[in-house]
Amino acid sequence: LHVAWGAEARRDRYAISPGDSASWANGGHPVYGPDGRPTARPAPVGAQAFPGYRPQDAGTHARSNVAGYVDLSTELAAGLLVSAAGRTERYTDFGGTTTGKVTARWEPVRGYALRGSASTGFRAPSLGQQHYASTSISFVGTPMQPLEIRTLPASSREAGLLNARPLRPETSVNASAGMVLQPTRRLAVTADYYRIAVADRIVLSSNFTGPDVVRVFSENGLAGVQGARYFTNAVDTRTQGLDVVANYAVTLPRSAVLR
Repeated sequence: LHVAWGAEARRDRYAISPGDSASWANGGHPVYGPDGRPTARPAPVGAQAFPGYRPQDAGTHARSNVAGYVDLSTELAAGLLVSAAGRTERYTDFGGTTTGKVTARWEPVRGYALRGSASTGFRAPSLGQQHYASTSISFVGTPMQPLEIRTLPASSREAGLLNARPLRPETSVNASAGMVLQPTRRLAVTADYYRIAVADRIVLSSNFTGPDVVRVFSENGLAGVQGARYFTNAVDTRTQGLDVVANYAVTLPRSAVLR
């Protein structure tokens, strides 16, 4: 019986600093028309098309997690190798989780083997995905109109106005099965089928714009915000495939190697 174990302690820190004040301050300038004259419409605040990080975007965020794992493997019978591993960890902002993996390899005849594995996975949202905030200017419509689009933390009050929910961890289930063939000393072939299912994958939403969005923000003291987006657990994915590898060893003549 082979036994392995280990432990991990980690602290992550994420920070955004305000940009140059000239890149996000309201200079009070109007939009100029095609004739070069100022109009009654105020220009978007900050530099185009990516204003600097505003003071309300700035902040420092940190979290810690501790984890431990154990791995066991043994040959249950002649030619049958099995192993099992487990990992448990706890985050200060997401609680605890336990994941595991089991594998087996059976070689009933020398040079011919079957193998397979199954495992679960867990990925906590990064601190950037949780807390990133910024403002950009997007030009849409005909004629082109500048819209102030905010990227909001999903757990913020502003994102909550658009029905955002705090981020959840991504989880996965992975499985594979295959065979190993070595009919001669020089030739080796492996073929494996794999399937990976990821739930609650985190992606950036599309931009939420339109009169209703502007109205909701204005009614909640966020006048001037014309659209927003945020990271969200919006996608479940399934990936599967067949991986085939063949190797054939060739011995070169000594004279060829020397040249």
